[in-house]
Amino acid sequence: MRGFSLLTIFALLILMSACSEQGGESAKTKVAPSSVSDSINPAEIPIREALTEFFGRLKEGDKTVMYENELTYYRLEYPLGKYYELDRVKNYKYDTLKGIEIDSVKIMQDSAAVYFRIIYQNLLGEEKQRKYYRIMYYTRDRWILPFQSRIKDELEFRQRKREYDSATAGQ
Repeated sequence: MRGFSLLTIFALLILMSACSEQGGESAKTKVAPSSVSDSINPAEIPIREALTEFFGRLKEGDKTVMYENELTYYRLEYPLGKYYELDRVKNYKYDTLKGIEIDSVKIMQDSAAVYFRIIYQNLLGEEKQRKYYRIMYYTRDRWILPFQSRIKDELEFRQRKREYDSATAGQ
């Protein structure tokens, strides 16, 4: 029994060591402009640039970038002035944002799963990180990261628009 426990602990140590080495190879992107590593898939570059621009503009206090990243149905429903009045947008804190590190990107046709970390300064002045997993979408000839809108509602909007367009095509 004691041998089994030692073997289990040894196996866990090896597994943890392998995982930490794998995590150390992640591509990192800061809010400040940086060169793109050769190890990054070229198809990921526009996604990484869009995400870096998004948080870079937020860091500068430009909340318009949040609106620009909303899906079409949402932008039609909420003009920019009305969007700024939403509590979630109005109360969004960006002044402690220090940077972003993009760990991985997985492209799936017109969407991409992105794992990233936000680096921020807490109230005590300490630098902290928070992990996120978000889906970005390719629409309007660019990659976007919606803040308020949902893809389910966008797909319903597109379906209704197609139905309307086909019903009124002969008029």
